Amino acid sequence: MIRLHLTTHASASAVVAAIEEIGVAYEVLRTDRGDGEPELEIGAVRIVGSAAILLWLGDRFPESRLFPPIGAPERAAVSTWVTWLANSVHTIGHRLDAVEGPTLTADVAATLRAAAATDRAAALDFIDDQLSGRRYVVGDRCTIADLLMHMLTEPRDGVDETSPQTRQALAAHRALMDAHPSVARMRVRISPV
Repeated sequence: MIRLHLTTHASASAVVAAIEEIGVAYEVLRTDRGDGEPELEIGAVRIVGSAAILLWLGDRFPESRLFPPIGAPERAAVSTWVTWLANSVHTIGHRLDAVEGPTLTADVAATLRAAAATDRAAALDFIDDQLSGRRYVVGDRCTIADLLMHMLTEPRDGVDETSPQTRQALAAHRALMDAHPSVARMRVRISPV
């Protein structure tokens, strides 16, 4: 059985949706790793971080078709998206969260937050442009890239100057994923921590 250690709803929502899509038994354990990242445990295997877990799940459960098979051109595109989302959009989220600590003056925190918000807006604009004319990130079905994108483009209060709903392609993708059965089951399974 898969054991998923998590601290926050946001950090693990894509992983839980993927496990729901796969349809295997799992247990959610509320823990505090200190870094906010989910950790998956199955037997002797331990994996930390949403992107790494998603890639592993896609390989471990190929019948789910969440990750194209080795050699398929779509696999490279899904891998690229997962890596880019983790290294850019997720990192920007960490930057936004970091400016809420007590060690910064209000002016410095505001400057850092504004810079991160600008970077987030540029990333969301890029995503919207790339999704134009597509239902899914890659191909004609939901992949781990779609689940991770859905998690990382969740609107952030007080940050998103331009609502993701004004980005039409991104808004359509978010609506598509919100209606996806595995995402609905994820919302029930890990309602706010």
